[in-house]
Amino acid sequence: MPHKIWLQCQLALIEGFTNAIRHAHAGMAADTPIRIQVTVSHQDINIWIWDQGPGFSFDAILDNKLADRSQDDEGGRGLMIMYLVADEISYQPLGYQGNCLHIRKTYQDI
Repeated sequence: MPHKIWLQCQLALIEGFTNAIRHAHAGMAADTPIRIQVTVSHQDINIWIWDQGPGFSFDAILDNKLADRSQDDEGGRGLMIMYLVADEISYQPLGYQGNCLHIRKTYQDI
């Protein structure tokens, strides 16, 4: 995997995990689990982060951040970083499993 892609995906993982702690799990017990799964192949990396929060409209928030972005804006940077790194990004409620953020980045292994 190209080193630049590896660093970008690490940053996206950190941002997704931080958002789960700060937003999805705000007000929850400190031991509320957040699950992370990462798979790496010769063509892509997939990151899944499951939280137990109430969920939110990912597409609506993302669209809002993309439309009303200023350099002085404090919030939403993590979401923007994940969006810019990912080739595919989604956030879906999965019932008893919580909510799942999925980030996929494709590349050519060199």
